[in-house]
Amino acid sequence: IVADCASGEILAMASVPTFNPNNISQYLTEDSDCLINKSLQAAYPPGSVFKLVVAAAALENGICTTERKYRCEGHIEAEGVSVACSTAPDGGHGEIDMDEAIAKSCNCYFVQLGQAVGREKILEMACRLGLGSKVFEDFPEETSGYVPVTGETAIQDISNISIGQGRLLATPLQVSGITAIIR
Repeated sequence: IVADCASGEILAMASVPTFNPNNISQYLTEDSDCLINKSLQAAYPPGSVFKLVVAAAALENGICTTERKYRCEGHIEAEGVSVACSTAPDGGHGEIDMDEAIAKSCNCYFVQLGQAVGREKILEMACRLGLGSKVFEDFPEETSGYVPVTGETAIQDISNISIGQGRLLATPLQVSGITAIIR
């Protein structure tokens, strides 16, 4: 999806694999998902882009400023869950602030920040930013993705939620909206 961040206007959208509209019958008999518009009708774990939601929740709730530093040692144990920082060199990023953590997509930073913010505030911010809801009112085929309610998550889920994994699901259109909002 390519969008104009200032207006929110969708400029281009693509979904692959494609299909040949002159031979649609072959796709109706196959176990194929090429007839689905993946930009609107498929939902995926949002991954690292969800770190923007965690950062917004922290800032909006006064949990910290962008100068707050956490230590990245290349991995972190939180509530019995081990999370690696796949972008960290050997030994981790060291002490980094929010701007650096976003730029480097540091899992360790965001797991710690997520613990400080808490599940409820993160999930609330996700909903405020449009996750879990359809973007278009008059497009019934669009999926709303999924944001779990607090009762559906356990304390150890904060690690996965903080890095956009676990039960969270978002469409590419919703992710485009998040990045357009937070520019």
